[in-house]
Amino acid sequence: MDFSDAINEIDEIHESMGLVGRIAAFRARASELEIGEHGRAEFLTSLAAELEMNGELDAARIAYLDAIADGGPTELEPRCGLLMVELAAGDDDRVQNLLAELLSITRLQGLRNTEHQWVGESLEEAGRFREAMRWFTIPLRDLDPEDDLEALPMSLLDGRWRARRELGLPRDAYDEARDLLVRLREQVE
Repeated sequence: MDFSDAINEIDEIHESMGLVGRIAAFRARASELEIGEHGRAEFLTSLAAELEMNGELDAARIAYLDAIADGGPTELEPRCGLLMVELAAGDDDRVQNLLAELLSITRLQGLRNTEHQWVGESLEEAGRFREAMRWFTIPLRDLDPEDDLEALPMSLLDGRWRARRELGLPRDAYDEARDLLVRLREQVE
């Protein structure tokens, strides 16, 4: 199976089934594929997300761990989803271990901005604003808020801005760049 075929099939399942049907469909498709086969890890990740949405945190954890162990390609790093499960379960030790793993991945091979946003928003929703700010900021470190204005991802700037407001921190150059981008966007609209 080609990875893009798996993504298309997942989209079709999302569009045509309710939550319980999606769980059954993703579970069935993942079990039909061999370990490491393209699509299996993505079906497991999709299954885990649906299980989490259904409040089945233990089953979601297992599905995310299976996706990680599979090692096949996924649209988003499964550890980001697993982090949401551990935050919801209130397991601080597992949260800290996952954050350390994700930081190591970031340093060695990098995560995409979307994944940084996912981690940051998960931490933000859990009220862990300092950690959220860190994850929103990591991809911005190599971008100058004045010279690289157009390259700054708005979603990360917004998340960072929200976390900093919660922490009562003073405005900085990234906050000013965010505000400028908001004004520019408003002028265009």
